[in-house]
Amino acid sequence: LTDQVVPLVTEAPLLRCLQFPLPADPGSAPAWPLRIFVLNAAMPTDDGIAAGEEVWKIREALREAEHSVDLEVYETAGQPGFNVNKLAEALKVWPRGPHILHVIGHSVAGNDPALKLYVPPAAGPAEQGAYIDWTLAQIAVLMGNLPDLRLVYVNACRSNVTGGNPAAPLSIAQVFLRRAAAVIAMQADVAGPAAVECAGAFYLNLVKGAAPDVALKEARQTLLNSLRQTARDTYTPVITTRVRAEDILVRSPLQWSVANQARWLTSLEKPLKLFVDQRPHRRKLLPVLFDPQPPQRGALLRGEEDVGKTWLLQWFAYVMAVRGARAHYVSMTGPVSW
Repeated sequence: LTDQVVPLVTEAPLLRCLQFPLPADPGSAPAWPLRIFVLNAAMPTDDGIAAGEEVWKIREALREAEHSVDLEVYETAGQPGFNVNKLAEALKVWPRGPHILHVIGHSVAGNDPALKLYVPPAAGPAEQGAYIDWTLAQIAVLMGNLPDLRLVYVNACRSNVTGGNPAAPLSIAQVFLRRAAAVIAMQADVAGPAAVECAGAFYLNLVKGAAPDVALKEARQTLLNSLRQTARDTYTPVITTRVRAEDILVRSPLQWSVANQARWLTSLEKPLKLFVDQRPHRRKLLPVLFDPQPPQRGALLRGEEDVGKTWLLQWFAYVMAVRGARAHYVSMTGPVSW
């Protein structure tokens, strides 16, 4: 009872629904590649929140799904003069925004809940930075610019606790739900190590094909295995959805086989296991290869030696094969007659 475990388990064991039965959402298009925007809004020296470890855990979990994931990590500590407008611009890295927004940071509870965004000092590392509020109103405005947003993961304490303002009794999660199909948020305080472990387990299960509600269930099971059964952190993450669980994040099946996977893994060991640091180029090539518009007939990749051109081409050959396309990779190491 001192950990407030009983209320967490009885009031929201895992899943909350805005209404029941939940409506279908047949209009949502398959999310591929899965666009994930990670917002690290914490102060770098804040060891209690373990934001850097969480970012690394997410990267590690997504590596095996490199062919299906486009990850963007944005750290406010590396953005001099950061403000909410800069965040809005950063989210335009994809014209329609991400499919998943993952927020790491602190929050403010009470009458007017808000997320805290760290702003680095203008004079350099010798100075002390400060936090600014990302208010519910600002969040609501930004959500209007992200039409493809399906899921928000808010790793901030009490982000699923309703505020006490009688004029607008809302939680942070409820405001994100104005756009997103579902939100994972915290219904109590959560310790940094538990938050890191939960996020890593969630994305590991997600990229293996689990639906978001199942992935969160498995992540909470991971916490249960590592913490005592009466630990508050085990029950703190909860998912709230306004659509059926299977409609939160629709993903098209991959045209793939075990034999093909083994053969490609042998030939593409490095590109599969390491993120190819060519994100802007990959984002330009994706529409050319998978949604060509006239008069596009192909793409020419050129650059200096040892900048990753071969990795990029091999990676795209693999991606096309995984998507069911007939892909040929031809290596021309000597004179070739066309």
